[in-house]
Amino acid sequence: MPADQSLQSLPQALADTPSVAVLVAAAPDGDIVLQRLTLREDLAAEFLSAAKDSVPHVNQEIRLRPYDPGYKPDPGEITYLDLAEKGEIAEQIHQVSQVQQAELFHEDDEIIDSLRFYSIVVSPSGRRRAVFFRTYSPKKELTRRAGFAALFRRGSYDKVDKKIFLFDHDTDCFVSVKLGTSIRGGSRGLGCTDAA
Repeated sequence: MPADQSLQSLPQALADTPSVAVLVAAAPDGDIVLQRLTLREDLAAEFLSAAKDSVPHVNQEIRLRPYDPGYKPDPGEITYLDLAEKGEIAEQIHQVSQVQQAELFHEDDEIIDSLRFYSIVVSPSGRRRAVFFRTYSPKKELTRRAGFAALFRRGSYDKVDKKIFLFDHDTDCFVSVKLGTSIRGGSRGLGCTDAA
C-alpha cells in the first residue's frame, strides 16, 4: 500500500480503546533483548496519547518523501520506508509487534545499562498493529542522572531512591504493521533503520 494511504489509515488504529503495550529494547551482549512493561490503565492511556500526538491530524497537509539517512525533514514533511524492500527491518518490527512473546521487564541493571529504545504497540485488533519507536537510554532512569530528586510524602521531602523512568510525548518512528509501510516523522535523529 502506498505511504500516503498507510498514513491515512493510522488514525483508525488509534481510535476507540485499543490495547496498548510498551516494550523496552536493550542490548546487554550486543543482541537486542525485548522486555514488556506491565502497565496500569492510566499509564497505558498516557502512552496511547503519545502515539496519537505523533500522527498528523487528518486535515494537516503533509509532504511524503523516501527516507534518506542524514536528511532532516522540514516541518510538515515525513519520510518513509517501504518495508517490502527492507526485510531485516520488517523482521525486527514483526518481533516487536509480538508483544505477548516478550518477557516481562524486572528492572535488571544489566538491561537498564544497555537500553536503546522503547516501542509503544497499539493493537486495535488481533490482526493489526501500530508501533511507535522512541530512542531511550539509561539516563532516563532518574537515579542514574546527575543530581538527586526529592519527593514530598507524609509532610516532608525525602530523597528518591526507587527507580523512576522518564518518558515524553515524542516518538521517532512509527509503522503500521499490517500495511507494511514505515513512516518517520519529526526531526529527531532516529530513522527506522536505526531502531531495528
